[in-house]
Amino acid sequence: MKGFNACGHYLYIRLNQVAEEQISEGGIVLPGDKKREQKGATYAEVINIGSDCWDFASKPWCKVGDTINFAKYGGQDCDIPDDVTQEEKQELSLWKVIRDTDVLGVKDD
Repeated sequence: MKGFNACGHYLYIRLNQVAEEQISEGGIVLPGDKKREQKGATYAEVINIGSDCWDFASKPWCKVGDTINFAKYGGQDCDIPDDVTQEEKQELSLWKVIRDTDVLGVKDD
């Protein structure tokens, strides 16, 4: 990805969207996926992996494009990179940098 590369033991990830509340035609507020927001872990797509990730393990735990599960409060929020398309910016995706040890699981294909 042009504009940002994860360094060392860090991964650059894009968080999956959590549904927001909506208002029905009758004016009733329909809550979003609040259960998912309250859980202690979050899901994201791996965008970039630092060169030193998992140097302590026999093999990498995930690869670029995988959907991972990581600690909710882990990592550092980031700005959206310059080379992201307008459509992606409109999705208001959240971007983070997390440590390789913050990866809790990888979604099976």
